[in-house]
Amino acid sequence: GVWANYGAGYFSSDKTTIIGLGDAVGVDFVTFDDRALTGDFVPEGFDKDDIAEIRQIKRRLMEEQSRRRDPADPSLDQVSFQDWLGPIRPNVQLYWRFWCETMSGPVDEVSLYGVLLLSGSNRTSAFADDAVDHDKRGNLVVAGGNGKIAEGLALASGAEIRLGADIQEVKRRPSGAYSILTTTNGEAATIEAKTVISALPAPVVLRVFDSLPEGKRAALEKIAYGRIIGLPVVVGPENGDYDRFAPSSDFRADAVYCETEFLLRSPTDLDNKGAYFVCQTYDRSSRVIWDDPDESIRAGVYHAFQSRFPELKDRVRSIGVKRWFHGLPKYALGRMAATPALQAPFSGAFFCGDYTDVSHTDGAARSGMRAAAEAREHLSLSKAS
Repeated sequence: GVWANYGAGYFSSDKTTIIGLGDAVGVDFVTFDDRALTGDFVPEGFDKDDIAEIRQIKRRLMEEQSRRRDPADPSLDQVSFQDWLGPIRPNVQLYWRFWCETMSGPVDEVSLYGVLLLSGSNRTSAFADDAVDHDKRGNLVVAGGNGKIAEGLALASGAEIRLGADIQEVKRRPSGAYSILTTTNGEAATIEAKTVISALPAPVVLRVFDSLPEGKRAALEKIAYGRIIGLPVVVGPENGDYDRFAPSSDFRADAVYCETEFLLRSPTDLDNKGAYFVCQTYDRSSRVIWDDPDESIRAGVYHAFQSRFPELKDRVRSIGVKRWFHGLPKYALGRMAATPALQAPFSGAFFCGDYTDVSHTDGAARSGMRAAAEAREHLSLSKAS
């Protein structure tokens, strides 16, 4: 009866698009408490001067958020967070390096715009004066797992859904139609299509499309992804009869196994029903353990969890391991200026996904709606002509 999410742990109240889709397919939303992530976090071991400088930088960020500009403005899109920070104390540098790497990427690769977007009260706008819609129910999670929204949408679409196919090539024919070459468990197949909507990660688009306009290719080459490993920890009820997890491998003593610090868990009755604790690693930490056996990674997560919650160490049921090589696209320099080209269709092919909008679930959903509307218009015009 305990469910866990590998990816998005919950939907903050500003994610009204995905929440609306969940309502449309009738999922059961439960209020999710994320107060553990609010407040002024101060790292242990930092002195008062370190803390004062961290808070001063946060005030500088708030001042930048009050100055509305085009996201593609060079003062935002072409300035790295490292350059904007300037000379700072060593501990303060460590603080912001860790913050950036868990949100997007290295401080010298992430643009100031990306930091403004990710450091606000939501991740929908980088500017303080934007009116952002919020769901009145607050932050939400789907009872039974957020994947139920995707299941509901797939069922409601009435379309044939094929899972597990690797896209090898998207080839445009002289007629203007497309042939999509796939392999599933080593078996090749071809799908013929009048038009294509691609939600593939940007590097995969570059690899599989046989012909891309030069402007599209140049824009796609600006997108870099950070790796993510989802590691949910499932804890059983206090007095339940179930198999307990026991580590069966060594792990890296110097690796980071949970960058979310187990601050969030599912909104269930922990003692009587059990719960899952959110755990993920991001780009740099993910790379350290990426090729390690799953059991070694589980052992490292368990060690981190029992250090944080010694009273729960004998109630762990399981620890999941799910790798995303293309986890989230970074807000790299020049990304916002490239956005129009990233979104632009060509020759009956339409593009959506996390690199064409704000890089979260709601942005991906909005981008899919945009691409679908463009494809409908294209097909209707083709039919009329």
